[in-house]
Formats: sequence, C-alpha cells, structure tokens
Amino acid sequence: MPRVPSCPKRHDVDIQTMSSWKHWQPFLHDHEFTHVSMVSVSDDQGSIYLMLAFQRERNRLENELMMLALNAYEAWLCAIFEREKADQLLLEDSHRDPSTGLLRRYSFENSFGIVLKDSRRHFQRAALLSILLHSSSKVNDADLKVLADVMRDTVRDNDLIAHYDEHELVMGIRIQHLEDAEVVAAKLLKSLSAPAFSKNRLIRSGLSIGIAFYPEHSSLESLYQAASFAAHSLKNVTGYRLEFHGECYESSAGFYTL
Repeated sequence: MPRVPSCPKRHDVDIQTMSSWKHWQPFLHDHEFTHVSMVSVSDDQGSIYLMLAFQRERNRLENELMMLALNAYEAWLCAIFEREKADQLLLEDSHRDPSTGLLRRYSFENSFGIVLKDSRRHFQRAALLSILLHSSSKVNDADLKVLADVMRDTVRDNDLIAHYDEHELVMGIRIQHLEDAEVVAAKLLKSLSAPAFSKNRLIRSGLSIGIAFYPEHSSLESLYQAASFAAHSLKNVTGYRLEFHGECYESSAGFYTL
C-alpha cells in the first residue's frame, strides 16, 4: 500500500503508471481507476485514519467538489473522535471523584470483585483496608486529595483506593503474605506523621485502619465488615488492627501464638 500522506490531504493522478501504486495495479486496472484523493485524520490517541476516494477519468469530480467531500469526511471523523473523548471523560468522572481521583464506592466494588475472582482462580491472597477518618468536620476536598495522594504513593499502581463515604476510605490490595498488608498500613501511618502534613486538619485529626484478609473472608461484604470491625476496635486511636477469625490483633505475628 502507498505511504500514508505526510500532509492531511493529497491528490494523485495517473495512478496506473505511478510506482508508488504498483501493488494496487490489478485493482486499479480492473476498476479503471486513474485518480485518487486522500485525507488522513488523527484521533490524538496515536492512530491515523486514512480515507481514499478512487475515480475514473470519464466521470471524475472537479477538484473543488472532491475537496468539499474530503473536508466533510474529515469534519465528520473529527466530530466522532471528540464525542468518544467526551464520553471517555464522562465515564472516568462517573467512576472517580474528579476532585481527588479516588474511585467511587460502586466502582471499587466492581473492580475489587474482579481482584477477588482472580485471587480465587490463582490461589492468591488479597486484603481490604478500612480507613476511618477521626475528623468530625465536613471533609475538605483539598485536605482529602493530599491524603489520597499519600495513599497512592503507599501502594502499587494496580491497587485500588476509594472514598466509601464521608469519613471512610478503603484500599483493596493484592498480597503474597499476611504481613504485607500491615506493612502497607504502617508505611501509610509513618508517611502521614511527617511534619509536611502538620497543617492538614484531616490528617492531623488522625485515622484508624482495619485490615481483613481473603481467603479468610471469601466475599467483599464479609471482608468489608471485618475490616470495619477492626478499624472501629481502635476507638478513634490512630493506628491499625488486623481482623483474623473474629479477633483483632496488633500484628500478624500474633495469629498463631498460643
């Protein structure tokens, strides 16, 4: 096939004799095509769409009419790309809080449900963390975004973070060992204790983290209930607790002690 034109629109004449169209010669001769007009349109996502309009010499359109046709095609395709881009932005806004970038509750539940299915299929572990905010005031979006950014820095890109309700966030993470989840919780608390956040009222008020594990809890509902139970067991004291078979522990090291 001929090279994609470097300019958005191009007209080639006598294409049956042009070397750049040699691979198309059987097609061109069979249909008696002698002219071609081309327009290329980028979707701004790394793809280029190319339209070719072949013509016969005996009923060829005037150049002005062909240019109008190419312009109309280009405008139509650009409108489609803009609509797709707008739809994608609306979809992202419906799944995430635009002010913090955190997943909304139903999006988290759908996404973490997939994580649990994968964990079940591949015999892997997962953990759910319930993060209770101690502040009794209305949550400030700017303060919450700072907290969200710290949380994102604490976990991997494919882990999930959501704003569950006004004063609760949740994290869904894949783990290999039980202690991996408490490493995440300890890392988060250490990061939030930095002097840089001393003026953030939401962070300064403190938070409690409850952790529950899959497959000890096989559903999202039971995971959430167990993690929330562990978080509330701290009674508004900053720290974390791990729920394991109905009991709350300060560390996974205590799970199997007599």
